[in-house]
Amino acid sequence: MCGVDVKWTHRGGIGMRFHVCVLVLVLIATALHAQTYRKTRSYIPEGEIEENRTTARVIANDPRPLLQVIGAFEKEYGWMGLLIDYEDPPYESKYDLVDDTAPQWRAEHPGSNGVTVPSGGYFESTYSEVHGVRWSSEKTEKVLNKVVHDYNRSGNPGGFIVRKEENGRYAIVGTAIKDGSGHSKPVAAILDTPISLVSEERSAAQTLTLICERLSARVGSKVEYFGFGGMVDMVAVQSTVTVGGENVPARTLLLQTVDHMNSSRIWRLSYDADAKEYALGF
Repeated sequence: MCGVDVKWTHRGGIGMRFHVCVLVLVLIATALHAQTYRKTRSYIPEGEIEENRTTARVIANDPRPLLQVIGAFEKEYGWMGLLIDYEDPPYESKYDLVDDTAPQWRAEHPGSNGVTVPSGGYFESTYSEVHGVRWSSEKTEKVLNKVVHDYNRSGNPGGFIVRKEENGRYAIVGTAIKDGSGHSKPVAAILDTPISLVSEERSAAQTLTLICERLSARVGSKVEYFGFGGMVDMVAVQSTVTVGGENVPARTLLLQTVDHMNSSRIWRLSYDADAKEYALGF
């Protein structure tokens, strides 16, 4: 069974005991491998915020820890009207990505490319907190900058910055990745790419689709609008906007579009390193 040919002996069963020991060691090794796999791929479903009298600590454990942090902030501080957009950088190397292929599929397709995800994991940051007080713009920027600064020193994938887009609206933008040698490499924020769009009345959904199409043509990578949580965004379908411009950043057109919709929208721009494509969702 284990590839070890051991004969049974009539003197104390030494051969059989050796065989059993080999089997036990194999089973232990298999179990440890399975536990290691589960441990390395173990995340938490959502970010957590722990508070005391003067400070708070946000905890995340996810392939994209900062995105999970944003979710925790929205849940905890949503009453403040805080809007935080998120944008992945275009990860490309083993230093920012980890294999996420199901072990059974990998065993059945040893020569095929698997699935990768950003190699993020555990992250925490502590910041000052004043309970029950609406954060000022300065306070918000200070907290977001502190969290992103801590993230950039945590060893998690990518490098990010905080941008103030409008009053009460911020973006956490990926602007650095690791190259094939493990060195940090700056990358342009894709939404800063200038595009042109004829200004005319359309639905917000049509406008967002056109923005992504124009952006895809400029950057050479597909950017696809995925609606609301991957489903049809009826608010975007039913909202009428008039948005356009000549050689303006895609970000500007996105902001104009969401500003004219009938409800607040925050975007999530995620990058699929396997397909080398971006997905824009809300």
